[in-house]
Amino acid sequence: MDIDIIDHVALTTRDLATSLAWYQKIFGFIVLHRWTTTWMITSGRIKIGLFLRPNAASIDDIDNKIAIQHFAFLMTSEGLSAAQQFLKQSGIAFDGPEDTGIADSIFLSDPDGHQVELTAYHVPSPAVSETNLVKDCIASRNLASS
Repeated sequence: MDIDIIDHVALTTRDLATSLAWYQKIFGFIVLHRWTTTWMITSGRIKIGLFLRPNAASIDDIDNKIAIQHFAFLMTSEGLSAAQQFLKQSGIAFDGPEDTGIADSIFLSDPDGHQVELTAYHVPSPAVSETNLVKDCIASRNLASS
């Protein structure tokens, strides 16, 4: 089986507009498509499905539940430094940076408590090359204008 990338992750949210605003402000996501209770948002090749669940309860004690613990966005080291500055200036709390031995990472939580990791590997990953970043930015802009 030949797979390329994870196409999207699906997150439950209590409020679609609040989640969209957060992902727009921090990561530049835009709406790709709106269904009645689900919005697909995108930034470059990354997509997140936001599923409205206004009465959903948070997972208690996630360390003792079978669940997706977090998801991570790959960045360059320079991008991770810039992200930390932006988050500090914006008053957005995050944990770290943490050196995992192979990468530096910071962690923040979205409005519904989903943990988002920003990570930069010590040895550059081909997936984060400038060429790919430029292609992702162009793809995101093309989606916004269509």
